[in-house]
Amino acid sequence: MSEDQEKKPTQADQPEHSDKAPKPPKAGKPDKAEKAKKGDKPQEPVVIPVPRLQEKYYKEILPGLKEKLGRANRMSIPRLEKIVVNMGVGKAIADKKYMEEALEALKQITGQKPVVTNSRQSIANFKLREGMAIGCKVTLRGKRMFEFLDRLVSIALPRVRDFRGLS
Repeated sequence: MSEDQEKKPTQADQPEHSDKAPKPPKAGKPDKAEKAKKGDKPQEPVVIPVPRLQEKYYKEILPGLKEKLGRANRMSIPRLEKIVVNMGVGKAIADKKYMEEALEALKQITGQKPVVTNSRQSIANFKLREGMAIGCKVTLRGKRMFEFLDRLVSIALPRVRDFRGLS
């Protein structure tokens, strides 16, 4: 070592502080074997039921389309990939509470958190500026998509007055 560098004191060089009490040993995490003993009974996996419409689609509709269209490859058959539920909120330009109500309504309808959509361009007649929040949307895929479509077709739409079907 050079003379200009100072020697750092080590623990052995420092005097012991007798007025401090020694630290108690740390309580470690229980071993994995002990954890296994606590939960003697193995938990059974939770079985999530397949949506009714999804089951019908794979068992009845898909084979019927395959036969009707004359296609051997299952991936070439038209299928549902996603459902986008959109809500435009024109009054949100003047009052932000309308947007909050729309977000909550869409969340209740779909069971999923909506995404706020912003305007792409300014329109002077509507007092709209680029980037203002003017709507919200939810993209449903997989099981949520089939559940939503099943409830829409079998429960919600038949309750609409003068409902004549979908085109």
